[in-house]
Amino acid sequence: MEDAVAVVGAAAVNKLQPPPPTCPVCLEPWTCNGGHRICCIPCGHVYGRSCLERWLHRSSHASAKCPQCGEQFEDKLITNLYAPGNLWDGCCRLQELEANYKSIIKEMEGRATSITVSDFNRFGAEMKEAIAKFFAELKGLFSAHFEQAINNVNKSWNEKVATANAGMTSMKDQMKKMAEEENATATDLVEFMERNFTQLCYL
Repeated sequence: MEDAVAVVGAAAVNKLQPPPPTCPVCLEPWTCNGGHRICCIPCGHVYGRSCLERWLHRSSHASAKCPQCGEQFEDKLITNLYAPGNLWDGCCRLQELEANYKSIIKEMEGRATSITVSDFNRFGAEMKEAIAKFFAELKGLFSAHFEQAINNVNKSWNEKVATANAGMTSMKDQMKKMAEEENATATDLVEFMERNFTQLCYL
């Protein structure tokens, strides 16, 4: 994969390869040695040395202005720059490597994005499962709570029914005794029933 990317990167560099650096005065490539060797002046602009010397000679003064920015310079301020003879080849190689690694980095970023999306999807699935489990447990808790409440109601109701039955039995026994007594009247029995029935209703 990396070899294929390198080939593509090299092809892109060769296709869009810029021209070699040239002297701004003569528009010819400067050299690494000889009369037109690369040099610079205090402002930082770079020229072929012979072009600067001619430029300075034509000014008929001890100093001249930089052809690009106009800053004054003298002959003694011209500084030779030392660059390898294969500097241009090195620049091309750097551009080739840059294109190569940009392609590789782009591919790695694509993979990283894919991994991130995959991790996000997995995280989402885990969260969905956890939420479903939580609601199931919550439902179970409420179901248990409601079941307990219903059991309590049933228990209370059964206790009241048992108490009412016991009260009715007791009331019947007492009414039977009252009926057997010679001094008990019908009014006494009715009042007794009303009183006890009211008490049973409040159970």
